[in-house]
Amino acid sequence: RWYSGSGIYRQVTLDVLPAGARLARWGVGAWTRRIANGSGEVQVTTRIEAPDPTLKLITRLRDAQNRVVAQASAPAAAEVMQALSVRGPRLWSPDDPYLYRLETELRRGDIVTDSMVQDFGLRIVTIDAKQGLAINVKRTVLRGGCIHHDNVLLGACAYPDAAEPRVRLLKARGFNAIRSSHKPASRALAKACDRLGMLVIDEAFDMWNVGKNPDDYSRHFAQDWQDPLSAMVLSARN
Repeated sequence: RWYSGSGIYRQVTLDVLPAGARLARWGVGAWTRRIANGSGEVQVTTRIEAPDPTLKLITRLRDAQNRVVAQASAPAAAEVMQALSVRGPRLWSPDDPYLYRLETELRRGDIVTDSMVQDFGLRIVTIDAKQGLAINVKRTVLRGGCIHHDNVLLGACAYPDAAEPRVRLLKARGFNAIRSSHKPASRALAKACDRLGMLVIDEAFDMWNVGKNPDDYSRHFAQDWQDPLSAMVLSARN
C-alpha cells in the first residue's frame, strides 16, 4: 500500500549535554493564553534536569527582524513557569504564518551552559459545537488530504529540499491542512508547514490492536504505545 523504507531515513542528531543542570528533552512548552487589548500573553513552562538554583533560566521571544519583544528570568528550578507579554503581536494563521523565535538559556553569569531555540507562532485555537474549529477567533474549515511520509520517486528519506516544494504545491491547490499517514510528520515537513501555513493532523501509528500484516506495529502496540505517543506530542506541541 505504501513504502515505509528501512534503516535511518530521517535526520539524526547527537546531543552533547552538560554534566550538571540541563534543559529536559522537549522540556519547553509554550502556549498563547490570551490575546486582548493589543497584547498577547504567552505562558512558557520549562523542565530542567538536575536543577541548580545558582543558574538563571532566561526565556525570550524574538520577532522576524531579530528584535527581542519579550523576556523573563528566573532561578533554574526543576520546573519553571514564566509569562511573556508581547505588545502588538502578529498572529500565526494559515493565511499569515508569522513565526517568532523562542529562545531558552541556562546561564551562570555571562556563560550559557545550555540553550534551545524553537520557532513559535502566537495563536489561539478553539473548538466548540457551535462554531467548530477557530484560529484567532476566525472560523476555519480544514481543506486537505492525506500524505504518506515517502517522497515517491525520491524514496523514504526525509529531505528538507523535498518537503518545502511539496507543501507549496499543496497550498497552491487550495490545501490548508494535511494528515500524516501513518506516522508522525518528519521534522523537515513539520517546519515547512510552520513556515508556509499548513495545519497538520499528526498520526502516530498505522495499526493499533488489529494488524494488516503479521509483522506490523500491532505486535508491539499494547506494550509500546505510550513512549512513542509522548514523543510525538511533546516534540511538536509548540
